[in-house]
Amino acid sequence: MSAKRPTIKSAMQLAMEAAAKKKGMSLATDDKAEEFNNRNSDRLGIIRKASQTIAGREFNRKIVNDEQSGKFDNLQIKKDRNLSKETRNYKSRKKNSVNTRSKIDRFEDSGVVDAYHPGVDKKLSRSNGRITKTVSEAIQGLDIVFTKETRISKELLVPDFSFQMAFDYSSSNRDQISPVGEIDTDVIMGIDWGTAYTKVVIQELGSRKAFAVKFGSTGIEGYLLPSQIYKNGNTYGLTGSEFNLKNNLKLPILNRDYDVNDLSYIIAFLAVVIRNAREWFLINHSSIFNNARLAWSYHVGVPAVRSDIELGALFQNILHSAASISLNNVESIFHSDVLRAANLVKHGSWFDENRVLDEYYISAFPEISAQLHGYVSSNKWDDSLPKVMIIDIGGGTVDAAIINVTKNSSEVRYNCLKSHVFNFGAEILHLKRQDWIEASFARSKIENPTLLKEIELMRKASGKLLKIPSCVTHYLSQATFSGNLENNVDIVFDRSYAMSLSVNVIAPVRKIDPKTDWSKLKVLFCGGASNNEVYQHYIGRVNSSDNRSLRFNLSTLEAPESLDIVGVKSCDYHRLSVAFGLSFQDLGEFVGPDEIPPISSENEQTSSAWNVEYISKDLV
Repeated sequence: MSAKRPTIKSAMQLAMEAAAKKKGMSLATDDKAEEFNNRNSDRLGIIRKASQTIAGREFNRKIVNDEQSGKFDNLQIKKDRNLSKETRNYKSRKKNSVNTRSKIDRFEDSGVVDAYHPGVDKKLSRSNGRITKTVSEAIQGLDIVFTKETRISKELLVPDFSFQMAFDYSSSNRDQISPVGEIDTDVIMGIDWGTAYTKVVIQELGSRKAFAVKFGSTGIEGYLLPSQIYKNGNTYGLTGSEFNLKNNLKLPILNRDYDVNDLSYIIAFLAVVIRNAREWFLINHSSIFNNARLAWSYHVGVPAVRSDIELGALFQNILHSAASISLNNVESIFHSDVLRAANLVKHGSWFDENRVLDEYYISAFPEISAQLHGYVSSNKWDDSLPKVMIIDIGGGTVDAAIINVTKNSSEVRYNCLKSHVFNFGAEILHLKRQDWIEASFARSKIENPTLLKEIELMRKASGKLLKIPSCVTHYLSQATFSGNLENNVDIVFDRSYAMSLSVNVIAPVRKIDPKTDWSKLKVLFCGGASNNEVYQHYIGRVNSSDNRSLRFNLSTLEAPESLDIVGVKSCDYHRLSVAFGLSFQDLGEFVGPDEIPPISSENEQTSSAWNVEYISKDLV
């Protein structure tokens, strides 16, 4: 009989148990759900609706602590009143010695939580026997000293990214070169619909030539179309009055809390995007395909594994409806058509009034496999190291997964051992910082009406910044931030982000796969906010930890020669990599975690199914 498999515990729980055994401390965890937005609005006199800010305000209204949500943990060690005198004296000396060190030193040498995951801060912050602050508590802590001269940094008050469309082809429903040719050729539109931005790549399969759609006019920003739509009366478009603007389109889907109205905006947005991208392609590149009859296919990425059948089907039905509406012989995308489509999608079908699009031409693929596809096909891929971790930092979410890639002569198989999508994107971080500053100021006794107005301007500029500052201290001038580690919102956010990666992705896989050499884990660290220091701290802590059993071997995604991306730096290609992967006809086979049998115990022979779907170090 095989030995009973131990229950997988979180990195924090294992650390606390080890500390208890060593020091004689009694430990406990408190996994309460907490609300993040506990701001003092009496002083400010402002009540904001959740939908009025970019990328995730709804998320802040309710923080649920469970493994599926991946949201902020409220982990706590309760003080043992029966500690011996010797132990209490030791803790006092330890606390005093820590307080004499710099804040940076205390943060960077945070050490190892457990054998399965170095890099998560095991010290966290100790105050009266408690091991960490929750985000709510961090907001309530007054760690900013304001003055009458305190101001918000100017770079946060004026949007530096006001997207200007280089064209508007929303009135065009054509999908063929004129005149229509006689030779059929397949053309695939890959749509990376992100929380903040949408990217599109169109590929002609005969020549293998791909084109990134440039919606705007400058650099990489020209390829990043804001994921928002304007409802101008009874029609939809990519431009219009700010009063008619609808953003945060994807959040209801991610939260599995959407209605017909939400679906209407989404379908309308994708229909308008398809029209503009298709016409852009026909105008700018039709000369390459003279005498061709274009057979269009449309692919969209899904921020989850394919084993999530419900979400994959929903995305496919949404895309099918949008593509069909884009072909309607009318000059605008009308609300009546979109509403009919939304009602059908809500009930598990799609809208295609004339059945002009077969299901074969509409597909939804996991974003994970789409992002990996170009990399695995390039000469940078090393078959001897088949395991790769993706950490994709977006505007609203962080997508993380550990994949085993197996290749044979005919196809590539992406075996997803574990994946997780959680709301720790850059816009969420920016929002947390604003809330912390606002709440601290609300409790201060400083009269500073200018700062109050600037806080409002900063709120309005959210979502229109090219990048957010690397540190919360850069948000204010003429203000002093205390050295209290436990109340710094960046530190609290970083720990929660690191803990979610550890508990939900890395630790579970390492637990069931101890034979792999984790000191050479290949990591793709990408996404629009991947260059922010708050997210990079985690990578640095893991690689500098005393525990060398886990090391991140960072790899970069390089732009392929077949992709036409004028004016984009090589270091920015990763932002288009998902759309490029989606523009392929065959993305290989994706095997979700639920489809992979667990590794058997050492006393039993590993199943043949696992051997097919999994490559360990011993099999290379």
